[in-house]
Amino acid sequence: MEIKTILFDADGTLFDFSKAEQTAFTKTLSYFGIIDKNGKLAKTYAQCNNRMWEKFEQGQISAKKLRIERFRLFLEQSRLPGKAAEFSKKYISELSRCRYLLPGAKQILQQLFGKFEINLITNGLQDVQRSRIEKSELANYYSQLFISEEIGFPKPDRRIFDFVFKKILHKNKKQVLIVGDNLFSDIKGGIDYGIRTCWFNPLNAANSSNIVPEFEIQDLTELKKILGVEDENN
Repeated sequence: MEIKTILFDADGTLFDFSKAEQTAFTKTLSYFGIIDKNGKLAKTYAQCNNRMWEKFEQGQISAKKLRIERFRLFLEQSRLPGKAAEFSKKYISELSRCRYLLPGAKQILQQLFGKFEINLITNGLQDVQRSRIEKSELANYYSQLFISEEIGFPKPDRRIFDFVFKKILHKNKKQVLIVGDNLFSDIKGGIDYGIRTCWFNPLNAANSSNIVPEFEIQDLTELKKILGVEDENN
């Protein structure tokens, strides 16, 4: 059945969140007079942050608690002084200014714009995502931005999809495609809800899970073939 609505994940799919995180983290440490000479602090933070996001996506922790807890763990494991809430506030402020795009992100949205209903669905924090996405180069190419913290449920919880389906134009699940880089939150969420799925896997990582997407792409331009969109250069 013809796809009419596309739900794009934001970070890791359209936005270069790794670069944004690195920039924001470095500026946060600098603000507090800390230098990460060998990258050890960044690695420790990434581990703490990933652990909290996994708990969040599994419904074990709230977004409000995640903000502070990841820095509490980081400061504790790194044996650094300071208050987690202050680190969190500075980090979020810096992160909200980072709007780096992944290669081809703007181009693919430009080419799909007007042909499909395009929406963004993200598990990010409200005061980070809304500011950076709405002020990004992609702002003119999507209809709605769905942020898990605003809705109250993260992907893959079906309740975030319930909310989305009340707002989008096309209600037939077979006409809706979710495109994302996370097998658990994006692809499992889509499969469980009964919509079509496309795993964005730019590094061609092995899929050792039992989550099987309908489509898999390594480059965003491959979406055009899936959607039956002719190359504008032809």
